[in-house]
Amino acid sequence: MKKAILIIDCGSDKVKNIEKCLIDVNFDYETVPFTILNDIEVEEYQGVIISGSPILIAEDNPFTNYFSFLTSYKNPVLGICFGHQIIGSVFGAEVYTQTEDRDETEIEIVNSSGLFNFIPQPLVMKQDHTEAVELPEKFNLLAKSSKCKNEAMQHKMLPIFGVQFHPEVSGKQGVQLFNNFCKLTRN
Repeated sequence: MKKAILIIDCGSDKVKNIEKCLIDVNFDYETVPFTILNDIEVEEYQGVIISGSPILIAEDNPFTNYFSFLTSYKNPVLGICFGHQIIGSVFGAEVYTQTEDRDETEIEIVNSSGLFNFIPQPLVMKQDHTEAVELPEKFNLLAKSSKCKNEAMQHKMLPIFGVQFHPEVSGKQGVQLFNNFCKLTRN
């Protein structure tokens, strides 16, 4: 039997909020620092959440080698902020510097996805970033905002999702997003 969700802690002070959201939706998890990923059997987990990070990667990104498992992992993955950028980077997209964004932002859903089921519109999520990522070739754009052209994306063939915003600190809408993601891991 597969283990629950693996939370990959990339140094964000919001990892505790991710853990609380998973507790709120009644889902087991294990949290590990990204630096030990090469020692973990990621395939044993039902799904993976990659946290945000204070690390900037637009100019220098030595971190993608930790996440190379993404190209062959078959279970759902959710990348948040830095995790979203890492996913994009692993799949060949450019990470770039943009205007600092530390506010709540209204997000426009442009393509439907199970990730946004039962979330009332308008979707308002907390931002906390100075970098963003282009849309990788093998991904569909799910959401955008006036501040970021790739707020959310989904791989065309694999259950891999990325969100630039922080659902873990965005109230009920954010908790529902985690609930939707956890449901995907049960399929």
